[in-house]
Amino acid sequence: MADIHAKKTIAYEAEIMERGDVTAVGKKQVIALTTSDFLSNEAPEEPEEKSSLSAWEQATEVLQLTQLGVEKSSWAAFWLTERGDLCYANEGACRCLGYSRAQLYQMNIGEIDSEWGAAKWAQWWAAVKLGGSLTLETQHQRSDGTTFPVELTANYVELKGSSYLCCFARDITKTKQAEVEWRHQQERERLVGAIATKIRQSLNLPEILQTTVDEVRQLLATDRVLIFKFNPDWTGTVSVESVGQRSFSILEEIIYDPCFSEDYVRQYQEGRVRGISDIHNEGLDECHVNFLSQFQVRANLVVPILFNQELNITTNPQQLLDRQFSDYHPASSQLWGLLIAHHCQETRQWEQWEMDLLKQLATHVAIAIQQSTLFEKLQLANRELERLATSDSLTGVANRRMFDEHLEREWRRMLREESWLSLILCDIDYFKRYNDNYGHQAGDACLHRVATAIRDAVRRPGDLVARYGGEEFAVILPNTNRTGALQVAEAIRMSVRDLGIPHSASGVARMVTMSLGVATAFPSPNGEPEMLIAAADEALYEAKAKGRDRLGHSTLQRR
Repeated sequence: MADIHAKKTIAYEAEIMERGDVTAVGKKQVIALTTSDFLSNEAPEEPEEKSSLSAWEQATEVLQLTQLGVEKSSWAAFWLTERGDLCYANEGACRCLGYSRAQLYQMNIGEIDSEWGAAKWAQWWAAVKLGGSLTLETQHQRSDGTTFPVELTANYVELKGSSYLCCFARDITKTKQAEVEWRHQQERERLVGAIATKIRQSLNLPEILQTTVDEVRQLLATDRVLIFKFNPDWTGTVSVESVGQRSFSILEEIIYDPCFSEDYVRQYQEGRVRGISDIHNEGLDECHVNFLSQFQVRANLVVPILFNQELNITTNPQQLLDRQFSDYHPASSQLWGLLIAHHCQETRQWEQWEMDLLKQLATHVAIAIQQSTLFEKLQLANRELERLATSDSLTGVANRRMFDEHLEREWRRMLREESWLSLILCDIDYFKRYNDNYGHQAGDACLHRVATAIRDAVRRPGDLVARYGGEEFAVILPNTNRTGALQVAEAIRMSVRDLGIPHSASGVARMVTMSLGVATAFPSPNGEPEMLIAAADEALYEAKAKGRDRLGHSTLQRR
């Protein structure tokens, strides 16, 4: 196109073809235009042939409209010579690149697009020439040195023995930004969905919280993400963290912020999200800057973790998730802690999507923590109910129901393991006389103290002490033979005597004493637990018959 700038006449061939709303008006025409004609809105001189006047006028009009459309297009349009020099550029190219037309005519494509520079120009030229057209995404550089993404379409054109590339470039910055935002949105939805799924499917709070901080740190590409839990005095502990470098770790550190006031509490309780891009240029108090600096913080993003106090143990996990704390009010919200992202190596401008993400995740973290808290309360309540259902309310040891179930289980277990099972039945001597003499309240106190003494004498975790009925107690001893059972029984007898509880109405001693019946069995398929109970009862009767405050023993023979 250097010839165009020299205003040499070039022959253009215009073939008017039927397409859509354009009607074919003639055969192939050869139109001669000068550079000034091509670059202006003026019509060229008319041809002498009067018969072709109508076709000529229409072709000229189409040419002028086409040139005007290209010139005024918002897209950048430019022509390149075989050497890569720019020989035409429209207003769109000047506007996008920040150069005047005269400046662009002195430039090579490599100065605008490094991918099309001298090293690769021959390769690109050959590719476009071979295919006739090529569309690709690349980067163009403005006059101020900044770059921006474009979609470039290059078309190969030959005119009067010269070759050119006719190029159209569309600025796709907004498209790329939309793609990035879409990817961020997809990643946010994936992460939030994964956390929500974990909350629904798992009650493993440490795993949920660790996954959250790990995923957030990776997504935000930041140095440290942590969950900070407040104490009642507004000190707190870093309970979970994810760090890029070991030196950034502050896990389990107890933190006191001298600048943390009631104003901060109120703001966070109202759901405030705070992003600091540079701690030295945000107008922070000196004490706050010093506090953050000691933890290597250059920029941070802080989101409160809030509990809804109206939710209680009857609120199920699905209700927690469905509500998502979207309707919380300061009056019904409790500031539990903070979800924090730290940038330690440099300053950082936090984007809105990052703030939105942390706010969403803080809500789910609050749900997970409160769900776990409610579940722990439920477990404690269930354990208490179970304890009440299986323990004697007066003495605190197992009740008769628990005794029956435990003996049945241990009988079957010892049968499988082929081991000994022993049972001790204990009876307080002359307890009816004790009640009559000292009263029922004293009798209840005596039962409680005796039960405690028996429990203290039976030390193995697998052994069971139960109230069998009235003043009778029972002790189940798995994996215990006759010798072992007698040793335990004697320890129980002596522990009760050592209590020294006065019993003036006793026919044995001046204190509360106990008679014990010990039975030992080697469980067999043909046997039953009731047989062991009967044998222990028989041994107890024997101990009483021989004067009380002593042991009796019976061993079931194998069958």
